[in-house]
Amino acid sequence: MSRAGDAIQSPNMRLRAQVLILLAIALAPAGIIAVVQAVRGYEAQVRELEAGLAQTARLAANEHENIINGARDILRNLGTQLDVLGATRGCGQTLARAIEGLPQYASAVRLDSAGQVVCAWREEAVGADLSDLAWFRDLATGRDFVLSDLLTSRVAPGTRGIVAARRLIGEAGQTAGAVAVLVDLGSLAPRDVDTRLPARSVFGLLDSAGNMLSRRDVAFPPLADLPTFDHPQTQLQRASFRTTGADGVSRLYVLEPLLEERLFVLLGVPTAAALDPLTWRAAQLVLLTAGVLWFGLERLVIRWLRYLERITSLYAAGRRSVRPERIIAAPAEMRSLGETFARMADLIDAHERELRESVAQKDMLVREVHHRVKNNLQLVMSLLSLHGRRVRDPRAELAFTEVRERITALATLHRRLYESETLESVDLKWFIEDLCAELRKGGYASARSVRLEVDLPSMELAADAAVPLGLLVTEAVSNAFKHAFTGRQHGLVRLTARSEDGQLVMSIVDDGFGLAGQQVSELKPGLGRSLMESFARQLGGQIDVVSTAEGTTVTLRFPLERRR
Repeated sequence: MSRAGDAIQSPNMRLRAQVLILLAIALAPAGIIAVVQAVRGYEAQVRELEAGLAQTARLAANEHENIINGARDILRNLGTQLDVLGATRGCGQTLARAIEGLPQYASAVRLDSAGQVVCAWREEAVGADLSDLAWFRDLATGRDFVLSDLLTSRVAPGTRGIVAARRLIGEAGQTAGAVAVLVDLGSLAPRDVDTRLPARSVFGLLDSAGNMLSRRDVAFPPLADLPTFDHPQTQLQRASFRTTGADGVSRLYVLEPLLEERLFVLLGVPTAAALDPLTWRAAQLVLLTAGVLWFGLERLVIRWLRYLERITSLYAAGRRSVRPERIIAAPAEMRSLGETFARMADLIDAHERELRESVAQKDMLVREVHHRVKNNLQLVMSLLSLHGRRVRDPRAELAFTEVRERITALATLHRRLYESETLESVDLKWFIEDLCAELRKGGYASARSVRLEVDLPSMELAADAAVPLGLLVTEAVSNAFKHAFTGRQHGLVRLTARSEDGQLVMSIVDDGFGLAGQQVSELKPGLGRSLMESFARQLGGQIDVVSTAEGTTVTLRFPLERRR
């Protein structure tokens, strides 16, 4: 039972199979009873078949009985003829006239009490001694009429058949001899067997010793398999039995005796003939039950589950306004399930609306924060500008300018985040272009004709990466403005970027004087260089500075995984 339960709980088994297994388990006791009843029904069917076979065998033996009864009548008539009783000269002619025109009788003879042929339809048969034959001994013991087993005639050489003989009684009541006719074996061949018998049925005629006198089919069982019983004269009796024939087919056989149990009709039909009707009825019942279950499951359960599956697929696609209206025609359990799905869709819609409202509210608050931060940073820059105008020390003024430009980078980032759709990322191209536009307005480039060109791809950059990147670009561009064009009123600063091996490579190149042959690694790094290296580490990348007499190139590499 546990194995059956495990099978039913298998996630890969369909509902129909599970219901059929449950039904099979529930109907197992009834099935056992049905099997017992089927066995009893089979046995009753076999008994009915046996009775039918016996009747058919008797009907099929009518022709043979007619032949034997004809021989009995001929012998009774001959027993009243004086020339036969006296064995006179006309005896042979009387015997010949008795069987003339009857091909089933091969010969006729008159025997004396010692078993000698005293007259016959053929003169050459006179004088033959038949006293040693079993059928004559049966007559000598007092039987009035006997049939022999299969034999080869001594009075009709070459002819095989059975002998029908009648005892002649003298005036004193003693045995005065006998008259006998030989029934030709060819006349005993079965002809009109019942055509309603099942296919592969067999029919035959046996003598009491089990010799096959005739057969309709070669599929008889071995004679050793035939039943026997204790009788001084015979070996066979009326019986029914099952055995396998020479063709390998199992059959039910009926052995029906004829005429004093000296001849037997053997009739056999395949045992499947009794089992087939029961099998067909059982198959019909199983098929009908399975069909009803299949149809019932399809109409009452499966089709509604499929309908609800389509509805839930629409819900999963976002179309939660759809309602399972057709479910009203379903059974109560399916209807309740459909109503539950509809309530679930309503709850999901309500919860989704709440989430959208909450997200919209949080989005508005975050935008407001960015807006206020940007305004506050602009206020700080205004204050620094006011205080910077009062400063007369060039180094202090330079410090004010550097701080203001760094704050400009932060203010630009917050403005871009405030204006973006997601609040979590900014467009790299737009952000750097805005930042460079603000830097052009700064104090470094205002007194010079220095061009600042930006050639960057459009890609989303995470907000946490935009802050260090903006500050690094601010430091690199400010350093170019401050140091690359000393003594010159014009110049070019160019920003480019490309994707390479999963990294973003950004270059800030100027065409200034550079270090005039000095190595960057040999110089003591200043605040700007230290800040750029720090920002590069925050990005998870590295920065390289190469300076020659033709200009300086700052190259930043950092992983694109930070990009969203």
